[in-house]
Amino acid sequence: MTPEATLLDIQPHDSIYEIAREFQKLNPTVRVFPLEPNKKEPKKGIRWTDDSKKIRDFNWEGATGYGVVPIGMTGIDLDGYGAAKAFESKVSEFGDAPDTLIVRTPNGVHMYFTGETEHRNGWMKNIDIRSGSSGYLVGPGSIVKGAQYRVVSDVAAAQIPSQYRDLILSGTHGQQEAREAIDALERTQNTFQDVANAIGYNNTLLSLKGKLIRIGIDEPTTNQMVIAANNNLENPYPLDDLKHTVLANKDYEQFGYELSDVDKSSITGGRLTTREDRLKRPPPTWLVDQCIPSQGVGQVVAASGTGKSFAMIDLGLSISSGKASWLDRDITLEDNKDVVIFINSEGNMGFQRRLDAWNVKEGGVFDEKLYDLNAEEFSIDISTEDGLMSLEADIISADIKGKVAMVIADTQGQLFATADENSNSEFNQAIKRIKQFTHKHKCAFILVHHTGHDATRGRGASAQRQAMDFQFSIANGVIDLTKSKESEAALNKAFRLSEIKGTDSVAFDTSQANVKDVVQSPDFLPSPQRFTGSALENAVRDRVARGRSYVSIAIELNISAEQVKEIVG
Repeated sequence: MTPEATLLDIQPHDSIYEIAREFQKLNPTVRVFPLEPNKKEPKKGIRWTDDSKKIRDFNWEGATGYGVVPIGMTGIDLDGYGAAKAFESKVSEFGDAPDTLIVRTPNGVHMYFTGETEHRNGWMKNIDIRSGSSGYLVGPGSIVKGAQYRVVSDVAAAQIPSQYRDLILSGTHGQQEAREAIDALERTQNTFQDVANAIGYNNTLLSLKGKLIRIGIDEPTTNQMVIAANNNLENPYPLDDLKHTVLANKDYEQFGYELSDVDKSSITGGRLTTREDRLKRPPPTWLVDQCIPSQGVGQVVAASGTGKSFAMIDLGLSISSGKASWLDRDITLEDNKDVVIFINSEGNMGFQRRLDAWNVKEGGVFDEKLYDLNAEEFSIDISTEDGLMSLEADIISADIKGKVAMVIADTQGQLFATADENSNSEFNQAIKRIKQFTHKHKCAFILVHHTGHDATRGRGASAQRQAMDFQFSIANGVIDLTKSKESEAALNKAFRLSEIKGTDSVAFDTSQANVKDVVQSPDFLPSPQRFTGSALENAVRDRVARGRSYVSIAIELNISAEQVKEIVG
Protein backbone atom coordinates (compact mmCIF):
# COMPACT_ATOMS: atom_id res chain seq x y z
CA MET A 1 0.00 0.00 0.00
CA THR A 2 1.14 3.49 -0.64
CA PRO A 3 0.96 6.30 1.93
CA GLU A 4 -1.77 7.84 -0.24
CA ALA A 5 -3.95 4.72 0.03
CA THR A 6 -3.97 2.97 3.37
CA LEU A 7 -6.68 1.04 5.19
CA LEU A 8 -5.80 2.90 8.37
CA ASP A 9 -7.12 6.06 6.71
CA ILE A 10 -10.63 4.57 6.75
CA GLN A 11 -12.59 6.36 9.46
CA PRO A 12 -15.32 4.72 11.56
CA HIS A 13 -17.96 7.07 10.15
CA ASP A 14 -17.39 5.87 6.57
CA SER A 15 -20.12 3.57 5.25
CA ILE A 16 -19.44 -0.14 4.99
CA TYR A 17 -19.81 0.13 1.22
CA GLU A 18 -17.08 2.80 1.10
CA ILE A 19 -14.78 0.66 3.28
CA ALA A 20 -15.42 -2.43 1.16
CA ARG A 21 -14.71 -0.53 -2.06
CA GLU A 22 -11.53 0.93 -0.56
CA PHE A 23 -10.34 -2.58 0.29
CA GLN A 24 -11.17 -3.75 -3.21
CA LYS A 25 -9.27 -0.84 -4.77
CA LEU A 26 -6.18 -1.89 -2.80
CA ASN A 27 -6.71 -5.55 -3.75
CA PRO A 28 -8.40 -5.36 -7.19
CA THR A 29 -8.85 -9.11 -7.77
CA VAL A 30 -11.10 -9.74 -4.74
CA ARG A 31 -14.90 -9.52 -4.71
CA VAL A 32 -16.94 -7.87 -1.95
CA PHE A 33 -20.56 -8.06 -0.80
CA PRO A 34 -22.63 -6.88 2.22
CA LEU A 35 -23.28 -9.02 5.30
CA GLU A 36 -26.39 -9.09 7.47
CA PRO A 37 -26.21 -6.35 10.19
CA ASN A 38 -23.86 -7.42 12.98
CA LYS A 39 -23.56 -10.95 11.53
CA LYS A 40 -21.19 -12.96 9.34
CA GLU A 41 -23.87 -14.22 6.95
CA PRO A 42 -24.31 -12.66 3.48
CA LYS A 43 -27.43 -10.58 2.99
CA LYS A 44 -30.28 -12.56 1.49
CA GLY A 45 -30.21 -12.94 -2.28
CA ILE A 46 -26.54 -11.92 -2.58
CA ARG A 47 -24.38 -13.68 -5.16
CA TRP A 48 -20.87 -12.32 -5.41
CA THR A 49 -19.87 -10.71 -8.68
CA ASP A 50 -17.03 -8.80 -10.32
CA ASP A 51 -19.47 -6.30 -11.81
CA SER A 52 -18.78 -3.00 -9.99
CA LYS A 53 -22.26 -1.67 -10.83
CA LYS A 54 -23.93 -4.74 -9.32
CA ILE A 55 -21.72 -4.45 -6.24
CA ARG A 56 -22.77 -0.81 -5.86
CA ASP A 57 -26.44 -1.78 -6.26
CA PHE A 58 -26.32 -4.50 -3.60
CA ASN A 59 -28.51 -3.80 -0.56
CA TRP A 60 -25.90 -2.18 1.71
CA GLU A 61 -28.53 -0.55 3.94
CA GLY A 62 -27.92 -1.31 7.62
CA ALA A 63 -24.88 -3.48 6.87
CA THR A 64 -22.14 -3.33 9.50
CA GLY A 65 -19.79 -5.67 7.69
CA TYR A 66 -18.80 -7.04 4.31
CA GLY A 67 -17.52 -10.32 2.93
CA VAL A 68 -14.34 -10.75 0.89
CA VAL A 69 -14.08 -13.52 -1.72
CA PRO A 70 -10.26 -13.71 -2.04
CA ILE A 71 -9.93 -14.19 -5.81
CA GLY A 72 -6.21 -14.14 -6.61
CA MET A 73 -5.40 -14.22 -2.89
CA THR A 74 -5.17 -16.58 0.08
CA GLY A 75 -6.60 -15.76 3.49
CA ILE A 76 -5.40 -17.75 6.51
CA ASP A 77 -7.92 -17.56 9.37
CA LEU A 78 -6.29 -18.23 12.74
CA ASP A 79 -9.15 -18.65 15.18
CA GLY A 80 -7.91 -18.09 18.72
CA TYR A 81 -4.66 -17.80 20.66
CA GLY A 82 -3.95 -21.52 20.35
CA ALA A 83 -4.32 -21.52 16.57
CA ALA A 84 -2.04 -18.49 16.19
CA LYS A 85 0.63 -20.11 18.38
CA ALA A 86 0.37 -23.43 16.52
CA PHE A 87 0.72 -21.71 13.14
CA GLU A 88 3.63 -19.59 14.39
CA SER A 89 5.39 -22.72 15.60
CA LYS A 90 4.88 -24.49 12.27
CA VAL A 91 6.16 -21.69 10.04
CA SER A 92 9.07 -20.66 12.29
CA GLU A 93 11.30 -23.28 10.61
CA PHE A 94 11.04 -21.28 7.39
CA GLY A 95 12.59 -18.18 8.95
CA ASP A 96 10.94 -14.83 9.54
CA ALA A 97 7.37 -14.55 8.29
CA PRO A 98 6.96 -12.06 5.42
CA ASP A 99 5.41 -8.68 6.17
CA THR A 100 1.86 -8.94 4.92
CA LEU A 101 -1.62 -7.56 5.51
CA ILE A 102 -2.86 -8.74 8.94
CA VAL A 103 -6.32 -8.06 10.36
CA ARG A 104 -7.21 -8.60 14.03
CA THR A 105 -10.51 -10.46 14.34
CA PRO A 106 -12.62 -10.72 17.51
CA ASN A 107 -10.90 -14.00 18.36
CA GLY A 108 -7.74 -14.24 16.29
CA VAL A 109 -6.23 -12.89 13.08
CA HIS A 110 -6.66 -13.01 9.31
CA MET A 111 -3.45 -13.09 7.24
CA TYR A 112 -3.82 -12.04 3.59
CA PHE A 113 -1.40 -13.12 0.84
CA THR A 114 -1.44 -12.67 -2.93
CA GLY A 115 -1.55 -15.88 -4.93
CA GLU A 116 -3.94 -18.78 -4.52
CA THR A 117 -3.44 -22.21 -2.99
CA GLU A 118 -5.57 -25.30 -2.79
CA HIS A 119 -8.46 -24.88 -0.37
CA ARG A 120 -7.98 -27.14 2.66
CA ASN A 121 -9.51 -26.74 6.09
CA GLY A 122 -8.76 -28.99 9.04
CA TRP A 123 -5.05 -29.21 8.24
CA MET A 124 -4.48 -27.63 11.66
CA LYS A 125 -6.94 -27.21 14.49
CA ASN A 126 -8.92 -23.91 14.28
CA ILE A 127 -7.05 -22.78 11.15
CA ASP A 128 -9.07 -22.31 7.97
CA ILE A 129 -7.94 -21.45 4.45
CA ARG A 130 -9.90 -19.19 2.11
CA SER A 131 -8.39 -18.98 -1.36
CA GLY A 132 -9.86 -18.04 -4.70
CA SER A 133 -13.59 -18.73 -4.78
CA SER A 134 -13.45 -21.39 -2.04
CA GLY A 135 -15.19 -19.19 0.51
CA TYR A 136 -15.08 -15.74 2.02
CA LEU A 137 -13.62 -13.80 4.95
CA VAL A 138 -15.18 -10.98 6.96
CA GLY A 139 -13.47 -7.86 5.63
CA PRO A 140 -11.35 -5.39 7.67
CA GLY A 141 -13.40 -2.53 9.09
CA SER A 142 -16.46 -4.77 9.55
CA ILE A 143 -18.28 -4.92 12.89
CA VAL A 144 -19.79 -8.22 14.04
CA LYS A 145 -21.48 -8.57 17.45
CA GLY A 146 -20.06 -5.19 18.41
CA ALA A 147 -16.44 -6.17 17.68
CA GLN A 148 -14.45 -4.64 14.84
CA TYR A 149 -12.09 -6.36 12.42
CA ARG A 150 -9.06 -4.05 12.56
CA VAL A 151 -5.93 -3.75 10.45
CA VAL A 152 -2.84 -4.29 12.61
CA SER A 153 -0.19 -4.61 9.91
CA ASP A 154 -0.69 -1.78 7.45
CA VAL A 155 1.30 -3.15 4.49
CA ALA A 156 0.35 -4.59 1.14
CA ALA A 157 -0.39 -8.32 1.02
CA ALA A 158 2.79 -10.29 0.30
CA GLN A 159 3.11 -13.21 -2.11
CA ILE A 160 2.29 -16.42 -0.24
CA PRO A 161 5.58 -18.29 0.36
CA SER A 162 5.89 -21.62 -1.42
CA GLN A 163 6.70 -23.24 1.93
CA TYR A 164 3.32 -22.13 3.27
CA ARG A 165 1.62 -23.72 0.26
CA ASP A 166 3.51 -26.96 0.89
CA LEU A 167 2.58 -26.85 4.55
CA ILE A 168 -1.12 -26.37 3.79
CA LEU A 169 -1.04 -29.31 1.36
CA SER A 170 0.98 -31.56 3.70
CA GLY A 171 -0.26 -34.76 5.32
CA THR A 172 -2.94 -35.10 7.96
CA HIS A 173 -2.56 -35.37 11.70
CA GLY A 174 -2.54 -38.61 13.61
CA GLN A 175 0.11 -40.86 15.03
CA GLN A 176 2.96 -39.00 13.30
CA GLU A 177 1.88 -35.70 14.89
CA ALA A 178 1.47 -37.46 18.23
CA ARG A 179 4.97 -38.91 17.99
CA GLU A 180 6.43 -35.48 17.15
CA ALA A 181 4.61 -33.92 20.10
CA ILE A 182 5.82 -36.65 22.47
CA ASP A 183 9.41 -36.21 21.25
CA ALA A 184 9.14 -32.45 21.77
CA LEU A 185 7.80 -33.00 25.27
CA GLU A 186 10.67 -35.34 26.14
CA ARG A 187 13.20 -32.82 24.83
CA THR A 188 11.72 -30.08 27.00
CA GLN A 189 10.98 -32.15 30.12
CA ASN A 190 12.95 -29.81 32.41
CA THR A 191 11.04 -26.80 31.09
CA PHE A 192 7.76 -28.69 31.47
CA GLN A 193 8.66 -29.49 35.09
CA ASP A 194 9.47 -25.81 35.76
CA VAL A 195 6.08 -24.73 34.40
CA ALA A 196 4.33 -27.38 36.49
CA ASN A 197 6.08 -26.09 39.61
CA ALA A 198 5.09 -22.52 38.78
CA ILE A 199 1.40 -22.89 37.99
CA GLY A 200 0.49 -26.28 39.44
CA TYR A 201 0.47 -29.79 37.97
CA ASN A 202 -3.23 -29.89 37.22
CA ASN A 203 -3.21 -26.59 35.30
CA THR A 204 -0.05 -27.59 33.43
CA LEU A 205 -1.54 -30.89 32.30
CA LEU A 206 -4.81 -29.20 31.31
CA SER A 207 -2.84 -26.70 29.25
CA LEU A 208 -0.87 -29.52 27.61
CA LYS A 209 -4.05 -31.39 26.71
CA GLY A 210 -5.60 -28.24 25.26
CA LYS A 211 -2.55 -27.54 23.11
CA LEU A 212 -2.41 -31.11 21.78
CA ILE A 213 -6.10 -31.11 20.88
CA ARG A 214 -5.74 -27.71 19.19
CA ILE A 215 -3.05 -29.03 16.83
CA GLY A 216 -5.36 -31.83 15.79
CA ILE A 217 -4.42 -34.89 17.88
CA ASP A 218 -7.38 -37.10 18.75
CA GLU A 219 -8.53 -37.22 22.37
CA PRO A 220 -7.58 -40.85 23.18
CA THR A 221 -4.01 -40.25 21.99
CA THR A 222 -3.96 -36.93 23.84
CA ASN A 223 -5.03 -38.57 27.10
CA GLN A 224 -2.29 -41.21 26.76
CA MET A 225 0.26 -38.45 26.27
CA VAL A 226 -1.03 -36.54 29.30
CA ILE A 227 -0.72 -39.67 31.48
CA ALA A 228 2.85 -40.19 30.21
CA ALA A 229 3.75 -36.56 30.88
CA ASN A 230 2.26 -36.76 34.37
CA ASN A 231 4.22 -39.93 35.18
CA ASN A 232 7.47 -38.16 34.25
CA LEU A 233 6.90 -35.32 36.73
CA GLU A 234 8.75 -35.31 40.05
CA ASN A 235 5.49 -35.61 42.00
CA PRO A 236 2.90 -37.05 39.64
CA TYR A 237 -0.66 -35.82 40.01
CA PRO A 238 -2.83 -38.56 41.64
CA LEU A 239 -4.23 -40.71 38.85
CA ASP A 240 -7.72 -40.90 40.37
CA ASP A 241 -7.90 -37.11 40.39
CA LEU A 242 -6.47 -36.98 36.89
CA LYS A 243 -9.41 -39.06 35.66
CA HIS A 244 -11.93 -36.42 36.70
CA THR A 245 -10.06 -33.23 35.92
CA VAL A 246 -7.59 -33.50 33.07
CA LEU A 247 -8.69 -36.60 31.23
CA ALA A 248 -12.43 -35.92 31.50
CA ASN A 249 -13.21 -38.96 29.38
CA LYS A 250 -16.03 -41.37 30.21
CA ASP A 251 -14.41 -44.31 28.39
CA TYR A 252 -11.96 -45.10 31.19
CA GLU A 253 -11.61 -48.73 30.04
CA GLN A 254 -9.43 -47.76 27.09
CA PHE A 255 -6.78 -46.55 29.52
CA GLY A 256 -6.67 -49.85 31.40
CA TYR A 257 -8.69 -49.01 34.50
CA GLU A 258 -12.33 -49.17 35.53
CA LEU A 259 -14.62 -46.46 36.83
CA SER A 260 -15.18 -48.66 39.90
CA ASP A 261 -11.54 -48.03 40.84
CA VAL A 262 -12.31 -44.38 41.47
CA ASP A 263 -12.71 -43.13 45.04
CA LYS A 264 -16.42 -42.22 45.13
CA SER A 265 -15.80 -39.47 47.72
CA SER A 266 -13.89 -37.57 45.04
CA ILE A 267 -17.05 -37.47 42.93
CA THR A 268 -19.71 -36.54 45.45
CA GLY A 269 -20.37 -36.12 49.16
CA GLY A 270 -18.81 -34.02 51.87
CA ARG A 271 -19.85 -30.69 50.37
CA LEU A 272 -22.63 -29.67 52.76
CA THR A 273 -21.68 -27.42 55.66
CA THR A 274 -23.15 -26.79 59.09
CA ARG A 275 -23.59 -23.67 61.19
CA GLU A 276 -20.34 -24.52 62.97
CA ASP A 277 -18.55 -24.64 59.60
CA ARG A 278 -20.09 -21.33 58.52
CA LEU A 279 -19.00 -19.58 61.70
CA LYS A 280 -15.42 -20.54 60.91
CA ARG A 281 -15.49 -18.80 57.55
CA PRO A 282 -13.37 -15.64 57.49
CA PRO A 283 -15.14 -12.32 56.91
CA PRO A 284 -14.85 -10.69 53.46
CA THR A 285 -11.65 -8.79 52.83
CA TRP A 286 -11.54 -5.53 50.91
CA LEU A 287 -9.11 -4.12 48.38
CA VAL A 288 -11.01 -0.82 48.53
CA ASP A 289 -12.99 -0.71 51.77
CA GLN A 290 -16.69 -1.57 51.40
CA CYS A 291 -16.43 -1.11 47.61
CA ILE A 292 -14.11 -3.55 45.88
CA PRO A 293 -13.45 -6.97 47.44
CA SER A 294 -9.94 -8.36 47.33
CA GLN A 295 -11.35 -11.20 45.24
CA GLY A 296 -14.31 -10.80 42.85
CA VAL A 297 -15.64 -9.49 39.55
CA GLY A 298 -17.26 -6.09 39.01
CA GLN A 299 -18.25 -3.56 36.38
CA VAL A 300 -17.96 0.14 35.72
CA VAL A 301 -20.93 1.13 33.55
CA ALA A 302 -20.95 4.47 31.71
CA ALA A 303 -21.55 6.11 28.35
CA SER A 304 -18.72 7.11 26.03
CA GLY A 305 -16.97 10.33 26.93
CA THR A 306 -17.91 10.32 30.61
CA GLY A 307 -14.40 9.70 31.96
CA LYS A 308 -14.66 6.02 32.88
CA SER A 309 -11.20 5.12 31.53
CA PHE A 310 -9.66 8.02 33.46
CA ALA A 311 -11.46 6.84 36.60
CA MET A 312 -10.00 3.35 36.14
CA ILE A 313 -6.51 4.72 35.57
CA ASP A 314 -6.91 6.67 38.81
CA LEU A 315 -8.03 3.50 40.61
CA GLY A 316 -5.26 1.34 39.13
CA LEU A 317 -2.50 3.81 39.92
CA SER A 318 -3.87 4.47 43.40
CA ILE A 319 -3.47 0.75 44.12
CA SER A 320 -0.14 0.10 42.36
CA SER A 321 1.46 3.25 43.82
CA GLY A 322 0.53 2.34 47.40
CA LYS A 323 -1.85 5.23 48.06
CA ALA A 324 -3.81 4.97 51.28
CA SER A 325 -7.25 5.44 49.74
CA TRP A 326 -9.40 5.82 46.63
CA LEU A 327 -12.51 8.02 46.71
CA ASP A 328 -11.88 8.40 50.46
CA ARG A 329 -12.10 4.62 50.99
CA ASP A 330 -9.12 2.80 52.49
CA ILE A 331 -6.97 0.64 50.21
CA THR A 332 -5.63 -2.58 51.77
CA LEU A 333 -2.90 -4.53 49.99
CA GLU A 334 -2.38 -8.07 51.22
CA ASP A 335 0.69 -10.29 50.93
CA ASN A 336 2.69 -7.83 48.85
CA LYS A 337 0.02 -7.82 46.12
CA ASP A 338 0.40 -4.39 44.53
CA VAL A 339 0.45 -5.07 40.78
CA VAL A 340 -2.37 -3.91 38.48
CA ILE A 341 -2.90 -5.17 34.93
CA PHE A 342 -4.73 -2.85 32.52
CA ILE A 343 -6.02 -4.56 29.35
CA ASN A 344 -6.56 -1.90 26.68
CA SER A 345 -8.77 -2.65 23.71
CA GLU A 346 -8.50 0.90 22.36
CA GLY A 347 -6.64 4.16 22.93
CA ASN A 348 -3.26 2.49 23.42
CA MET A 349 -1.32 5.30 21.74
CA GLY A 350 -2.45 7.80 24.39
CA PHE A 351 -2.34 5.47 27.38
CA GLN A 352 1.13 6.42 28.65
CA ARG A 353 0.32 10.12 28.28
CA ARG A 354 -2.68 9.60 30.55
CA LEU A 355 -0.48 7.82 33.09
CA ASP A 356 2.09 10.62 32.89
CA ALA A 357 -0.61 13.22 33.56
CA TRP A 358 -1.58 11.31 36.73
CA ASN A 359 2.10 11.14 37.72
CA VAL A 360 2.48 14.90 37.30
CA LYS A 361 -0.70 15.50 39.30
CA GLU A 362 0.62 13.35 42.15
CA GLY A 363 4.21 14.63 41.91
CA GLY A 364 6.28 11.57 41.03
CA VAL A 365 6.57 8.39 38.98
CA PHE A 366 3.96 5.93 40.20
CA ASP A 367 3.18 3.62 37.27
CA GLU A 368 6.08 1.16 37.67
CA LYS A 369 3.83 -1.60 39.03
CA LEU A 370 1.05 -1.05 36.50
CA TYR A 371 1.32 -3.40 33.52
CA ASP A 372 -0.73 -2.95 30.37
CA LEU A 373 -1.74 -5.42 27.67
CA ASN A 374 -2.35 -3.94 24.21
CA ALA A 375 -5.37 -5.92 23.02
CA GLU A 376 -5.30 -4.08 19.69
CA GLU A 377 -1.93 -5.69 18.94
CA PHE A 378 -2.32 -8.99 20.80
CA SER A 379 -5.80 -10.39 20.31
CA ILE A 380 -7.30 -11.61 23.58
CA ASP A 381 -10.79 -12.79 24.41
CA ILE A 382 -11.26 -12.81 28.19
CA SER A 383 -14.65 -14.51 27.87
CA THR A 384 -12.93 -17.78 26.90
CA GLU A 385 -10.80 -20.22 28.86
CA ASP A 386 -8.16 -19.93 26.14
CA GLY A 387 -7.99 -16.15 26.53
CA LEU A 388 -7.67 -16.33 30.32
CA MET A 389 -4.97 -19.00 30.03
CA SER A 390 -3.03 -16.71 27.69
CA LEU A 391 -3.34 -13.91 30.29
CA GLU A 392 -2.02 -16.29 32.94
CA ALA A 393 0.92 -17.12 30.68
CA ASP A 394 1.67 -13.38 30.43
CA ILE A 395 1.58 -13.10 34.24
CA ILE A 396 4.04 -15.97 34.62
CA SER A 397 6.28 -14.55 31.87
CA ALA A 398 6.40 -11.15 33.63
CA ASP A 399 7.27 -12.88 36.94
CA ILE A 400 4.33 -11.28 38.76
CA LYS A 401 2.42 -14.44 39.69
CA GLY A 402 1.01 -13.97 43.20
CA LYS A 403 1.47 -10.20 43.06
CA VAL A 404 -1.58 -9.15 41.01
CA ALA A 405 -4.17 -7.20 43.03
CA MET A 406 -6.43 -6.17 40.16
CA VAL A 407 -7.09 -6.66 36.46
CA ILE A 408 -8.93 -3.88 34.60
CA ALA A 409 -10.44 -4.80 31.21
CA ASP A 410 -11.34 -1.78 29.07
CA THR A 411 -13.77 -2.38 27.40
CA GLN A 412 -15.94 -5.44 27.99
CA GLY A 413 -17.56 -5.23 24.54
CA GLN A 414 -14.20 -5.41 22.75
CA LEU A 415 -12.68 -8.06 25.01
CA PHE A 416 -15.70 -10.41 25.01
CA ALA A 417 -15.08 -11.21 21.37
CA THR A 418 -16.93 -14.51 21.05
CA ALA A 419 -19.50 -14.39 23.87
CA ASP A 420 -22.79 -12.89 22.70
CA GLU A 421 -23.32 -9.94 25.05
CA ASN A 422 -27.09 -10.25 24.59
CA SER A 423 -27.17 -13.89 25.72
CA ASN A 424 -27.63 -14.39 29.46
CA SER A 425 -26.31 -17.97 29.32
CA GLU A 426 -23.15 -17.06 27.37
CA PHE A 427 -22.48 -14.06 29.60
CA ASN A 428 -22.92 -16.11 32.78
CA GLN A 429 -20.52 -18.76 31.48
CA ALA A 430 -17.94 -16.07 30.69
CA ILE A 431 -18.25 -14.51 34.15
CA LYS A 432 -17.94 -17.95 35.74
CA ARG A 433 -14.58 -18.40 34.01
CA ILE A 434 -13.39 -14.96 35.12
CA LYS A 435 -14.46 -15.65 38.71
CA GLN A 436 -12.45 -18.87 38.64
CA PHE A 437 -9.49 -16.76 37.48
CA THR A 438 -9.94 -14.35 40.42
CA HIS A 439 -10.17 -17.23 42.90
CA LYS A 440 -6.98 -18.74 41.54
CA HIS A 441 -5.04 -15.46 41.59
CA LYS A 442 -6.86 -13.97 44.62
CA CYS A 443 -7.46 -10.69 42.81
CA ALA A 444 -10.23 -8.33 41.73
CA PHE A 445 -11.31 -8.11 38.08
CA ILE A 446 -13.11 -5.02 36.71
CA LEU A 447 -14.92 -4.85 33.37
CA VAL A 448 -15.35 -1.37 31.88
CA HIS A 449 -18.67 -1.41 30.05
CA HIS A 450 -20.82 0.94 27.95
CA THR A 451 -24.43 1.77 28.61
CA GLY A 452 -27.02 0.72 26.05
CA HIS A 453 -30.16 2.46 24.81
CA ASP A 454 -31.23 2.63 28.45
CA ALA A 455 -28.59 4.95 29.91
CA THR A 456 -29.22 3.56 33.39
CA ARG A 457 -27.88 0.05 32.69
CA GLY A 458 -25.11 -1.73 30.82
CA ARG A 459 -25.51 -2.75 27.21
CA GLY A 460 -26.49 -6.36 26.54
CA ALA A 461 -27.68 -9.25 28.70
CA SER A 462 -29.99 -8.47 31.61
CA ALA A 463 -28.09 -10.97 33.79
CA GLN A 464 -25.02 -8.74 33.98
CA ARG A 465 -25.87 -6.81 37.13
CA GLN A 466 -26.92 -9.97 39.00
CA ALA A 467 -23.64 -11.68 38.05
CA MET A 468 -21.46 -8.90 39.46
CA ASP A 469 -19.94 -8.83 42.94
CA PHE A 470 -19.83 -5.04 42.71
CA GLN A 471 -20.78 -2.35 40.21
CA PHE A 472 -20.10 1.36 39.69
CA SER A 473 -21.89 3.78 37.39
CA ILE A 474 -20.57 7.07 36.02
CA ALA A 475 -22.75 9.84 34.64
CA ASN A 476 -22.64 13.64 34.59
CA GLY A 477 -19.46 13.88 36.63
CA VAL A 478 -20.54 11.58 39.46
CA ILE A 479 -19.32 8.07 40.24
CA ASP A 480 -21.74 5.89 42.20
CA LEU A 481 -21.36 2.50 43.85
CA THR A 482 -24.60 0.89 42.65
CA LYS A 483 -24.03 -2.65 43.94
CA SER A 484 -21.90 -4.48 46.50
CA LYS A 485 -22.77 -8.05 47.48
CA GLU A 486 -20.87 -7.94 50.74
CA SER A 487 -21.54 -4.36 51.80
CA GLU A 488 -24.43 -1.98 52.33
CA ALA A 489 -22.19 1.05 51.95
CA ALA A 490 -23.14 3.88 49.60
CA LEU A 491 -20.79 6.01 47.52
CA ASN A 492 -21.65 9.12 45.54
CA LYS A 493 -18.52 11.05 44.56
CA ALA A 494 -18.20 13.98 42.17
CA PHE A 495 -15.15 14.42 39.95
CA ARG A 496 -13.70 16.50 37.16
CA LEU A 497 -11.30 15.69 34.36
CA SER A 498 -8.72 18.39 35.02
CA GLU A 499 -6.09 19.47 32.52
CA ILE A 500 -2.63 18.87 33.93
CA LYS A 501 -0.13 21.63 33.22
CA GLY A 502 2.97 20.49 31.38
CA THR A 503 1.16 17.55 29.77
CA ASP A 504 -1.21 17.10 26.85
CA SER A 505 -3.74 15.08 28.81
CA VAL A 506 -6.22 15.28 31.64
CA ALA A 507 -6.57 13.37 34.92
CA PHE A 508 -9.39 12.18 37.15
CA ASP A 509 -9.74 14.66 40.01
CA THR A 510 -12.11 14.67 42.98
CA SER A 511 -10.35 17.37 44.98
CA GLN A 512 -12.27 20.36 43.59
CA ALA A 513 -15.68 18.86 42.87
CA ASN A 514 -18.88 18.12 44.70
CA VAL A 515 -22.01 16.47 43.39
CA LYS A 516 -24.23 19.55 43.37
CA ASP A 517 -21.70 21.78 41.60
CA VAL A 518 -20.73 19.20 38.99
CA VAL A 519 -24.29 18.37 37.97
CA GLN A 520 -25.18 22.04 37.56
CA SER A 521 -21.89 23.34 36.20
CA PRO A 522 -21.44 23.87 32.44
CA ASP A 523 -17.69 23.39 32.96
CA PHE A 524 -17.99 19.66 33.45
CA LEU A 525 -17.47 17.47 30.40
CA PRO A 526 -21.08 16.66 29.50
CA SER A 527 -22.38 13.15 28.87
CA PRO A 528 -23.16 12.33 25.21
CA GLN A 529 -26.80 11.71 26.13
CA ARG A 530 -27.15 15.46 26.68
CA PHE A 531 -25.91 16.38 23.22
CA THR A 532 -28.13 17.34 20.31
CA GLY A 533 -26.98 16.50 16.80
CA SER A 534 -23.67 14.66 16.51
CA ALA A 535 -22.40 13.62 19.94
CA LEU A 536 -18.78 13.66 18.79
CA GLU A 537 -19.03 17.08 17.12
CA ASN A 538 -20.70 18.59 20.18
CA ALA A 539 -18.15 17.01 22.49
CA VAL A 540 -15.30 18.51 20.46
CA ARG A 541 -16.86 21.99 20.15
CA ASP A 542 -17.73 22.05 23.86
CA ARG A 543 -14.11 21.43 24.79
CA VAL A 544 -12.70 23.89 22.23
CA ALA A 545 -15.05 26.57 23.57
CA ARG A 546 -13.55 26.06 27.02
CA GLY A 547 -10.02 26.56 25.74
CA ARG A 548 -8.88 22.95 25.59
CA SER A 549 -6.00 22.13 23.24
CA TYR A 550 -6.66 20.04 20.13
CA VAL A 551 -4.18 17.39 21.30
CA SER A 552 -5.74 16.93 24.75
CA ILE A 553 -9.22 16.72 23.16
CA ALA A 554 -7.97 14.08 20.71
CA ILE A 555 -6.45 12.00 23.51
CA GLU A 556 -9.56 12.18 25.68
CA LEU A 557 -12.02 11.32 22.90
CA ASN A 558 -9.68 8.76 21.27
CA ILE A 559 -9.63 10.47 17.87
CA SER A 560 -6.88 12.19 15.87
CA ALA A 561 -5.98 15.87 16.21
CA GLU A 562 -6.73 16.16 12.49
CA GLN A 563 -10.31 15.04 13.16
CA VAL A 564 -10.62 17.72 15.83
CA LYS A 565 -9.45 20.37 13.38
CA GLU A 566 -11.84 19.09 10.72
CA ILE A 567 -14.82 19.24 13.10
CA VAL A 568 -13.93 22.73 14.31
CA GLY A 569 -13.49 23.85 10.72
